[in-house]
This record gives sequence, structure tokens and C-alpha cells, in this order.
Amino acid sequence: MKSQIFILALLFIFSSCGTFRTMAIGTTSGMLYKATEEMETDGNWENFKRGAMGNIKLIEGLHYLAPNDDDLLASLTKAYAGYAFGVYETEYLADKLAENDKEENLNQAIYNYSKALDYGLKYLKEQGISWKDLKQNIGDVKALLKDELGTGKQDLETVFFTGQALGSLVNLQKTNMTLITLVPMAKGMFDYVCEIDPNFNHGACGVFYGSYEASRPKMLGGNPAKGKEIFLKTIKENPHNWFARAAFIEHYIVPMVDEKEYEIQKEFLEEAAEKFEAEMKWNPFKKKLDEAFEKRNLRVFQALGLKRFEIIDRFEKEIF
Repeated sequence: MKSQIFILALLFIFSSCGTFRTMAIGTTSGMLYKATEEMETDGNWENFKRGAMGNIKLIEGLHYLAPNDDDLLASLTKAYAGYAFGVYETEYLADKLAENDKEENLNQAIYNYSKALDYGLKYLKEQGISWKDLKQNIGDVKALLKDELGTGKQDLETVFFTGQALGSLVNLQKTNMTLITLVPMAKGMFDYVCEIDPNFNHGACGVFYGSYEASRPKMLGGNPAKGKEIFLKTIKENPHNWFARAAFIEHYIVPMVDEKEYEIQKEFLEEAAEKFEAEMKWNPFKKKLDEAFEKRNLRVFQALGLKRFEIIDRFEKEIF
């Protein structure tokens, strides 16, 4: 019944006159923003891959009718960044480890991150922060954001995913010197979010800072040992976010060829994958296996962590 009412509401939005349509979208957009949290509860990576874009395009259709709606801009920033990260950057990892010349997944990740960044910048502009402001304050973006934004979840999420989109665009196009100059801007966005909420998104700050330290060469200010320390702390504090372990493997263990640490993480993730597989399949005697499966809003992070590990494990012999 609720789904029928929702469909009727959407039909009304798309067919009604301008004033009523804008009012209807304003009523619906907040619900859609809240509904994006449902994607975090799906432990089936293939479902996420195949189903998310239809929902994203629906939200984008509403944005076309109400281009200044904050909730829609926030939803699209999060959705496009999440899709680029969860699907195309994950599939690109296999291309990177195989050292092939395929560019489809790389390009799709770039295209989707670009859309996320566009929507994130539009959201910030609606809050009074222009691209010019960000450029002029590139050395202290955190202070600019603290002055102009609040500490609510929507502001934090939108800034975080805007920073993720920008940082990932830089990381995926390391020969683009114009983009590289924007690294302090991306870091300033993360600094703003992570200072207010250090455990944002179940350890996302630790994953970012661990990757940031571990991925950069020492001559460019990187500190792999510090990155490892941050990753291990994040994993300890967020034991059910298995993506943190996969990120640790990808950004520290593989580049450092740390086989001992790899075996530790591999043992955990293989056991987790076996339990996760059992949990996903219904049977009349099924019981919850352990505390990890009570964390419904972590399932997409768990599924993504296992998918990234599956890809890395496929290339284990070539890496080690």
C-alpha cells in the first residue's frame, strides 16, 4: 500500500503544474534523502551494482524539476560518489592489479565521481560557498566550511562525499597536475567532517587518513608507518566494518608487500566471507551468527570489503 501511494505521489509530481509540483517535490525530497540510507543495509553487492542506478536516475529526474532543492543535491552527491566507489572503482581494482590496458571501469568511475562533485559543489553554492570561495581558501577549507555550514548530518555527508569525489578524481588521474593542486581542498573537506564526527560512517575517516598517509611516497609527505597505525586503530574501533580491512590491504599491505600482515587479514576475511554467505541464504533453522550481522547499516560496507578482498586474493600469487 505504501509503495502504491509513493508511485501515485511521483505521478502527481511529474504531471502537475509548476507551483504544486515544486511543493510536492519539496515534500518528497527529504524522504528520498532519508531513503538513501537503505542502500547501506543491502549485503548483496550485485544487487547494489544493478539496482542503485535506477534509483539514482529517479532522484535525478526530480532534481531536473527542482534544481535548487538541498535534499536532492545531497542525495545525488552521496549516490553518485557511492556508486563510483562501490562499483566502478571496485571493478577497476581488478584491472589495476592485472596491469591491463582496459579503461572502461576507470572512465566510468571518473564520470560518476564527476557528477557527484558537480552536485556537491551545487549544494555548497546553495549554502553560500562558491567554487571561487573554495579556491581562494584552499589552504584552510576546513575553517571556511565551519564558518558557513552547520554540524548536521546532511551537511557532513554532502561535504564528505564531495571531498571523496574530488580526492578520487585526483587519485585516478595522477598525471593531471591541475587536479593535483586541489588535494588540499579535498583534505580540508575531510578535516571539516572528521573533526566534528571522528567516527563518521563507521570509520570512514580512519580509512581516508590511513590511505592518505600510506599511499603517498615519503618524498611527497607520505608516512606508510603512520598509515598502518591509523588503519589498525580504525579496524580495532570498527571491527564490523570489513571494508576498513580491505582498504588496509589495498593501500598499505599490497604496496609494502607485507605478507605477514596480509595473512592476518586474509584469515579474518575468509572466515567472515563464509559466515556472510551463510547469513545471506535463508533456511528454517537459521540463527544470527554473531554480533556483526546485527549491524544492518554496515552490510554494504561488509559486502564491499569482501568484494575488494576477493579481487585482491585472486592476484595473491602475483603480489606476494
